[in-house]
Amino acid sequence: DGDQSSGELQAFVVATLGEVFGAETVARELQSVHFKCWIADPLTYAPSGIHRQYGHPLLKRPTTWGLHFAGTETEEDNGHVEGAIKAGQRAAVEVIQALK
Repeated sequence: DGDQSSGELQAFVVATLGEVFGAETVARELQSVHFKCWIADPLTYAPSGIHRQYGHPLLKRPTTWGLHFAGTETEEDNGHVEGAIKAGQRAAVEVIQALK
């Protein structure tokens, strides 16, 4: 998706992460680079503003083996930063309760 070549994207990733980890290290360790233009995907973006139901309901509950899912798609405000924030807060509370 998108119009940026693979080489340009990889160079951008190396330059950006290289500021933190060192360009040589990033270039050596980076195996591949992929990106997705979600706004161009008809299954994830609704220009009409229609609310979509994302994620299986089980992803909104902690598992019995201690795995907690968090992400914008697990919340009512899915697809927005508000949903991501709520999901992170919910998962943090779940983990804290599980550790008690």
